[in-house]
Amino acid sequence: MDESDRARRKPPNLQERHASATNRDSLRGDILRLWDERAATYEQEHKRPDSAMEYVETRRKEIVLPWLTEHMGRSPVILDASCGVGLWFEYLGSGTLTYGSDLSEPMIRECRKKNFVRTCVASFEDLPYRQDTFDLVLCLASLLYSGRLSAVLGEIHRVLKPGGVVAFSTWNRGHPRHLAEKLLRALGSRQAVIAHRYSVPYVKATVTQAGFRLKHLDMVNLLPWVIDGRTRRRRALAMLGSMEKTLARLRAEWLFNETVFLATK
Repeated sequence: MDESDRARRKPPNLQERHASATNRDSLRGDILRLWDERAATYEQEHKRPDSAMEYVETRRKEIVLPWLTEHMGRSPVILDASCGVGLWFEYLGSGTLTYGSDLSEPMIRECRKKNFVRTCVASFEDLPYRQDTFDLVLCLASLLYSGRLSAVLGEIHRVLKPGGVVAFSTWNRGHPRHLAEKLLRALGSRQAVIAHRYSVPYVKATVTQAGFRLKHLDMVNLLPWVIDGRTRRRRALAMLGSMEKTLARLRAEWLFNETVFLATK
């Protein structure tokens, strides 16, 4: 029996590995403080040329946008369930009706400064929208902040229309950074707030249990920031990008920090 089969057969209450309520509340407070403090500079950090975050955002777009173009109809109604400052509203462009929610009030304020007014402060564990509302739900680079993956996917499934599309990402449990984060948090670091990583087989099983059909997955890495110098960095990014796309086909999650999943309801 492989890991995926074992994950399917375990009851959901054993899969989640919940932290205690006190630890979850403490973690949520740490996360909110971190993102509230970064709201004003978040967009600049993710768009800085040749930066690690700009590279990662580009990789996510390369994975998600072509697939959405192929599978979405005209004038879709879209929810970004972890919208931050609204970067994906910009990536999706005109011709879509976009809504956004985020747990950070300063992030939502930044959205509204850019006239993204259909936004609200809310948790993706309890979305304030009616059943069967959206054609597409995005939840990228944020599920690491929840220890309740099945609850989040259940909420996304509820608000998606039949045949709707979800694009989300998780950080891989097998990646070496997971051990470093656990060590830093044990030593009292308040910045090491990355508490929830999931194995790829576990996520695939949970996607199925939530009622989705998994259509595609791909992997993203976070290595480039260790290289200094613009010219050397551009060359390294090009080489790493080529290697990454090849290695991602092997599904070796210990090599990759993040996995992007695309599924339909």
